[in-house]
Amino acid sequence: MDQFLPRRIEKRPYNLVTAAAALAVKGVIRPFMNTENFVLTIKIPDREDIDFYKSAVHDVLDPYHMMDDDGRRALFVDDATDISASGWELVRKFAKISRAILFHVEEDELTTQLALTVDKSLVLTPPGRFQFRAAGRAVGLHVTDEEATYLASQALCDIQLPLRPGRSVSDAIFILRSRPKEEPEVQRSVLEPGAIDLHELHGYGAAKDWGLQKNRGLLHVQCITGTRHVIGSKKLRSDYFSLTVNA
Repeated sequence: MDQFLPRRIEKRPYNLVTAAAALAVKGVIRPFMNTENFVLTIKIPDREDIDFYKSAVHDVLDPYHMMDDDGRRALFVDDATDISASGWELVRKFAKISRAILFHVEEDELTTQLALTVDKSLVLTPPGRFQFRAAGRAVGLHVTDEEATYLASQALCDIQLPLRPGRSVSDAIFILRSRPKEEPEVQRSVLEPGAIDLHELHGYGAAKDWGLQKNRGLLHVQCITGTRHVIGSKKLRSDYFSLTVNA
């Protein structure tokens, strides 16, 4: 085997999240741990977590980011979408790589030629309850079974943000549970020519509020679940609100 030397590179801090990611990665690549040459693809469910898994692969297989005198890397880890090389350029690229792991989210993110270099396609299961409990023991944090179950339901990126140094797992989970829920996007109905969206009207005060709450009553107010109510014509707008104010 070629003589590889370590490179100096900034490593991601070792904490609950990175330890859990490393356990998940180790589980999926275990059959290749002692293989000297391979190209693997690993499908993950969430692109926001890709950096955690890329770092975890290095922690497991190549913690010192080794490289030989000719610039040939011991391990190449990347997002499959970042590889644009093709043809001879792609051949030359992988000729300098001993072992390669490419992450992707969708199947079509691998080009046809890139797929030809792959020895095995794998699917990663995100860290589960047992991995988070084991990761907690590895980094000296107490993680209960209930806490581990909750963490397993969250994206790694979301867990990392509140899990600051000195903050307990329970406090981090409290912050995660307290975050405001994202408002579902209101589906707007397609307006016919001349139609008016009640949400876009100004200056009608209580009459507008009444109109938005009214689900039935006027033929020209379309009441469709999940869509905004629409008055059929500009002329009816003034007549309609005149009626509601006098009601």
